[in-house]
Amino acid sequence: MTPIDRSDPTDEQAALVAAGAATPEEMAAFEPLLADLTSLTGLAGFGPVVNELAHAIPALNPPVAAKAKLFARLMDRSDPRAADRAAASGMAGFVFRFGEDGEFAPTPYPGVWARMLHVDTARSQFSVILKMDPGSVYPSHAHDGPEECVVLDGEISVGNVRMRRGDYQRAEPGSDHIEQRTETGALLFITAPLSLLET
Repeated sequence: MTPIDRSDPTDEQAALVAAGAATPEEMAAFEPLLADLTSLTGLAGFGPVVNELAHAIPALNPPVAAKAKLFARLMDRSDPRAADRAAASGMAGFVFRFGEDGEFAPTPYPGVWARMLHVDTARSQFSVILKMDPGSVYPSHAHDGPEECVVLDGEISVGNVRMRRGDYQRAEPGSDHIEQRTETGALLFITAPLSLLET
């Protein structure tokens, strides 16, 4: 085999295209060169080398996750998260919810929306993303289990405490939660007792 002259980027691009290893960006950059007969000749010259290399590599079974990821990409190019979904489906003991999945559903409180992530009946807890429109209020309530809240975006007021993005609050079992309100709107991650879903 003749070594590739790395000083000529066209040869390197031709090798990647011939091997089917060029990224979409590299393919787009190489397409104008295909009009040049010299580049076409260079590309054709790499064919036997690539073929010889392919036959020299022993066949291997890819890891299950890699195979699932590849098939997901090939089968559904319209979903940019297809590879992530395929990888997630192969991870026993894990549950994934992607940001694009699921709609926010209205709650009994005006301007407060919920996107349920998980219900853990064994622990009597649920996890939810709560979206509060500007000016909305989540009413006061009692806790028969712990409640944890992280502000993902915007800000809320819990009594006289203003919570902003990244702030965390935990309410212990037996505590009473005063109303939470927002003037700006807010996005919250909350884990709370199932009893709150019954109110």
